[in-house]
Amino acid sequence: MASNGPADADQFANQERSLQEYLTSNETVKIYVGPERKLWFLNEELLCDRVPFFKSAFKSGWKEGKSKVMELPNDDPEAFGYLVYWVYTEVLKCKLCAAPVHWDEAYTAPHVDAAHELQWLKLWVLADRVNLTELGDSALNMHLRCISKHNLVISPEAVILACENPAGNGVLRKHLVEVVMNGMFRSPLSDGSSNGLGVGAAANASFNQEVMDAIQHHLRIARIETCPYELCLIHDPILQDLGALDDLQIVA
Repeated sequence: MASNGPADADQFANQERSLQEYLTSNETVKIYVGPERKLWFLNEELLCDRVPFFKSAFKSGWKEGKSKVMELPNDDPEAFGYLVYWVYTEVLKCKLCAAPVHWDEAYTAPHVDAAHELQWLKLWVLADRVNLTELGDSALNMHLRCISKHNLVISPEAVILACENPAGNGVLRKHLVEVVMNGMFRSPLSDGSSNGLGVGAAANASFNQEVMDAIQHHLRIARIETCPYELCLIHDPILQDLGALDDLQIVA
């Protein structure tokens, strides 16, 4: 049975504290992020309550606990900015989607905007390092949302990042494979977006093989009832009758 001791009561109290209550405190910590040492001044109590990684550092006998200063030279400042936004608001919002840029333009095969997707993959790397599973899952959900919303395809930069970060039992690699599969099989591709699906996969030979293996496994599924995609070009009889398969191009 779960304990109802003081530790649980303190945790519940921390969850109930409002942002306004936290911001009445003038106790802050300084965190330098990235090789250019971008400086953040953050509320110590809020940061430590929301992220146990920082609590272990700033509420301990470590040097950070005494100096109230932390260096994160290997982390990405943009990803850290999203983490800070999440700490203060408990939500994620894509600033590139909100910006008045080209996202309403029609898809063209060469158009692969790495920055749009890398922001979320780098956030997952950071979240994994500081043991924030919830934030990491949200980052991957946002990545899939942005990819789907704007008919983007995974970039070579994304594949390289995933292959260089084997953390979490290859979670990033598995996620990108699933993104490719979603883009290839889940919906009609009459806008031509399938033409770029192989570009990112080709950036790494072992990743490309994973994609090919996933495709072959999917093609062996015999019944629509066992297909994981609601609108599958291979298994949905209605799409087959409409000739949707004519638009599917697999680039190895």
